Amino acid sequence: MLETIDDAAVWIRQRLKSGGGSSKSLPVLCLDTDGAVCTWTKPEDSAPEMINAAIDQLDSNHEDDLEGAVHSTMGERFPNLPLEVNYESLDHEQTSEGSRQAVVATPDIPARLLIDQLDSMGIRIGRVENIWSLIAQCWDPGAPHRSSARASQRVVSTDDPICGCVVMDPNRGRIIWTWSKEGKLIAAGSMRISQSAEDTQFHESDLSRLCADWIGWASQLGVAPLRVVLVLPEQEDGLDVNQFGSVFTKHWPTATTDLITDPDPILATLRAAHKIQEDSSEHTHSKSDLSNRPGRSHRKMYRWAGAALVIAGVAIGWTATTLYAQGSKTMSEAKGIRSGMVEEIMKLQPPIQQLRLPTVELQARLDRLISRSGPMKVTPTKPILEELETISYVLGMSGIEIESIQLTHTLVKIQIRVDDLALAEQINQSLRSIEGSHLQWRPQSELSRRGNLIEAAFSAVWDSGSSS
Repeated sequence: MLETIDDAAVWIRQRLKSGGGSSKSLPVLCLDTDGAVCTWTKPEDSAPEMINAAIDQLDSNHEDDLEGAVHSTMGERFPNLPLEVNYESLDHEQTSEGSRQAVVATPDIPARLLIDQLDSMGIRIGRVENIWSLIAQCWDPGAPHRSSARASQRVVSTDDPICGCVVMDPNRGRIIWTWSKEGKLIAAGSMRISQSAEDTQFHESDLSRLCADWIGWASQLGVAPLRVVLVLPEQEDGLDVNQFGSVFTKHWPTATTDLITDPDPILATLRAAHKIQEDSSEHTHSKSDLSNRPGRSHRKMYRWAGAALVIAGVAIGWTATTLYAQGSKTMSEAKGIRSGMVEEIMKLQPPIQQLRLPTVELQARLDRLISRSGPMKVTPTKPILEELETISYVLGMSGIEIESIQLTHTLVKIQIRVDDLALAEQINQSLRSIEGSHLQWRPQSELSRRGNLIEAAFSAVWDSGSSS
């Protein structure tokens, strides 16, 4: 397989160089339906873990069971899958309530190997899609990229019905079909048809098998396509393309049929997907995990992030070393200061450790120090409560709104609000004329007008000899 992957990567690189476009970018990588399975499950069983458990239960032996093995019907619909499989649940919002949900299982080991090989060559993958999704996006008339074309028509449909697309692959003798709404895949499948050495023929019996398969899907999903797009090549044998629409209408009478002819429908699908990618103003983001597979750019980002972490670690280590050195220096200085203090204490005459009665001697020395400096003076307290009571008599007049009173040992300030200026002047005069007060009020008050009221601030200082 590895040699085949290498040859495919070399072939893609050569085609990109000879195509005239960017040789470092592949917009769309399409996965074929070989080995892929699309079937229905219950919505609660569509998780990959539930599917793997159903397949494991199907493979287990029940030798002791007399009634034989009871297989899971869901596991039987995923036959012969390898270990590495990518499961993708399709859109179920357009199906009926309580119906089944379609799940696509794709073995993606070759795709991952090819993506890694192209990445080693410097070729970036835009998005990874399977052929079913591309058919739904390219041929569904309700797909978003066809909105401008529909808007230019005189009659515009108010609703896009579920569309069934049938694309023939004449090179491999098969047809690939999809159900979709607005370009979103709902169900898909493929089937073999008659193929001779000269060409591939699509007979009415093949059409009957296709419609029988669709009836089974309609019974599970609760919906059916009301519009069918057939993309077929010209046939020498089998059904004539001019009669194909009428024959299909007999088998599926509820749908309108559009017939598109092309020598190679698969190649036409890939070209249409490439054109959609180029014409789209915004890049289409695929839900596939392969589209987000880490490559050279991610590894470069990891290397830069690792280098940044290394630089940050070195910076943190250097800072820690510097702080440790500064801490050691500080501790050494503290030890030196402590040693100096001990030396100064030891210079006392006589040294403390040589005293017979250290407590008595130290108390005598303390008394001598006190006698030299004199008794300790304590600042007397201010008569705050007395002055506050006196001030309250002055501020008890009507028409005064007290905003704040600050009366401390260092600061005396009163802020009030009055109706007129004369009352503020009267209060200032009353404060200054209080007999026996220990406060010296300033002659000028701070006045300001706020609305209809006058704000007045009165400040004072304590007398130098005032105490309680």
